[in-house]
Amino acid sequence: MYYQDTISLVKVDQKLINDFIRKAQRRLLLAKPSLFMEEVEAIKAVLQRQTCNCQVFLEEGDHAVRLGFGNLEALKAFLTITDRIKLVMADSIRLSMVLVDDKALFFTPPALAWEEGISSDKLIHPNGVWLSGEWVDQIFAIYAENRKPDDVIRSLPHNVIPFPVGIMPQGNGPQNIEKVKKAIKDLEENNPVDPMRLRQIQFYRNHFKLVRIEIEGANLRTKSVSLRIFNKFFDGREERLKSSWQIFTPDEVKDFSSLTEIYNRLAKAKSDHNVISAGRFGNLIDLSKKEAFEAEIRKIESSIKGQAETSSDKEPCLKTKLHNALSNSKEELLEYLLIRFKSNERAVKKLYESEPLLKKIAANVANDSEKALAERLSAFIDEKLKFPSYETIVSSFNINLDYYDVSDELLNENEDFKAFLKKDDDLEKKLRSYEEGFLSD
Repeated sequence: MYYQDTISLVKVDQKLINDFIRKAQRRLLLAKPSLFMEEVEAIKAVLQRQTCNCQVFLEEGDHAVRLGFGNLEALKAFLTITDRIKLVMADSIRLSMVLVDDKALFFTPPALAWEEGISSDKLIHPNGVWLSGEWVDQIFAIYAENRKPDDVIRSLPHNVIPFPVGIMPQGNGPQNIEKVKKAIKDLEENNPVDPMRLRQIQFYRNHFKLVRIEIEGANLRTKSVSLRIFNKFFDGREERLKSSWQIFTPDEVKDFSSLTEIYNRLAKAKSDHNVISAGRFGNLIDLSKKEAFEAEIRKIESSIKGQAETSSDKEPCLKTKLHNALSNSKEELLEYLLIRFKSNERAVKKLYESEPLLKKIAANVANDSEKALAERLSAFIDEKLKFPSYETIVSSFNINLDYYDVSDELLNENEDFKAFLKKDDDLEKKLRSYEEGFLSD
């Protein structure tokens, strides 16, 4: 029995708490959201006394440190002494307690990231309760021994409304140490930000993006060569002169199904990955499927370009088909150009005079021969008209994916996009999720 039971309202600061901890001889019990380094050093000093029973209650998770009730370095240091401490993890500790031998202190710790700690000599209003006597043993039993509330509390008259009685959690030592390690890991991976620099806002996460898909080089129907450079050799306008040369015939284009079927393969990839067509806005894709969809697109793209290396005894490969078609087309173009020149000596003269490359070829061939003209025109087709090769045809094939955010303007101001979303209410709900958080200045 102690000499007397006392209770006092007191003013508490961090220095007094540290000094109080160091005085423990028989027992030390701390219940705090988290720890500071000075407190850990004080606990280490107490543990040098082999007879002192030490128990610590901490708040689970990394939230307490982020609010400024402790720091990462202190948790790391605390881990090194947990083999001599009974550690219990609790939830939302906001009434801190330090029990030393036959005295106990209850106080509300400041979240130091929100407000500076104030020394006790500058405090006007008390911020703690000081207890001694038999009450301390009862408090220790509630925390350390998990003693249940007395029956007398349960049998209060109906006109008395007590505060709910808290039951202290009990924990498994190794599991609690693992929880502290996890909190340290979370804090190291995502460093806490000083909440004094934060302001609370509502923010959203987009779960979808708009993707525009552009296919280049797959439409062989449009492959052509401009003949404007050739036509300048002729005076005036001749009705028989073409403005361009279509490289492939419709029948040849049909034969290149391995290239033109790209549109069907793309449609299947969109279906497999739930890519939703949004009309003129492009397509909507779930961010969780974006990586897999891109991989499928690149697979389609590379499979087309890779057909140059594959062939079959039964069916010529794409490379062979294209080579043959390009060779035939070039021969037909050369024949067309020759026919135009044969009846126009003035145009032939302009051709020879205007192209240095052709002059070099002419030095090796008789100027008046049809062979000389054919060789010069063949060079002209390659160097000036830039007649495509198999390599330029295939290398020009690309599937471009451009991503855009689903903006506030689209969601709230664009009537066409709003009308599109109304067709599927579930989609509109899935586009975004809203949360509250803190934004750093």
